[in-house]
Amino acid sequence: DVYQVLSKAREAMEKQEASSSSSTSEQLGVARKYLALWDNNGLALACENQRKQVAEKKAKIATLCAQFEQAINEDTSTLSFTLAELQGVPDTFVTSLAKDVDGDKKIVGLKAPEMQGCGQRNAVIKQA
Repeated sequence: DVYQVLSKAREAMEKQEASSSSSTSEQLGVARKYLALWDNNGLALACENQRKQVAEKKAKIATLCAQFEQAINEDTSTLSFTLAELQGVPDTFVTSLAKDVDGDKKIVGLKAPEMQGCGQRNAVIKQA
């Protein structure tokens, strides 16, 4: 199996690493990278049953992640901020936000572009 061959090749390269060229070092880096990815997918497990469990759990995680992302994308919740609360946020971003019904606050949705625009540069949040 490819995993075992690459694993043995990595072991051989690690033994040679101290006295070898940079090309062997690069190859070792690539081998380590792929073996780490495969290990994360359960290929290092000896038991087929354990590998199946890892695959099932990874599939469930992927499904839950997709459901979570869909829920976030469908969420229409908003927060209202005064201009003082948006201190430090670029003026172009603040002017692009909609005003609430009273007109004294700006409405920010919970979608990533708006929340990141507010949270990363907001002086009030940084003080807290």
